[in-house]
Amino acid sequence: MPVSLVIGGQWGDEGKAKIVDTIGRRADYVVRFQGGANAGHTVIVGTEKFKFHLVPSGILYPHITCILGGGMVIDPLSLIGEIDEIAARGIDVDGRIFVSGQAHVVLPHRSGGTE
Repeated sequence: MPVSLVIGGQWGDEGKAKIVDTIGRRADYVVRFQGGANAGHTVIVGTEKFKFHLVPSGILYPHITCILGGGMVIDPLSLIGEIDEIAARGIDVDGRIFVSGQAHVVLPHRSGGTE
C-alpha cells in the first residue's frame, strides 16, 4: 500500500496546506500528526475559502477520512466549533473525523485562587 507524506521543514506558512490539498484528493486518509488550534491553514476551492485549525483539509473531499493524530494538542471546544463551521457550509463530517487516543487534550480552566 503506497503512502504519501507531507512534512514541513520549518514553522509558519511554507505551503504545506496547498500540497496536502493537491495530493490529498487522491488519498483515503489525511492525517494531521502534530500541532494545535493556534496553527492554521487556508485552502481555496473554486471561489470558496476554507480556514482550518485542527481538522485536516481532506475533509473537503467526501471520500476522505480525517485523523487527528497523537502529536496533536486538541482543545475540545475549538474542535467542536470548527466541525460545526465546516458542517454549516454543507460539508458532510459524519463518521469522517477521528481523534487518536494518543492526542493531547487542553481544557479551559482557571488558575490561582478561590472564588
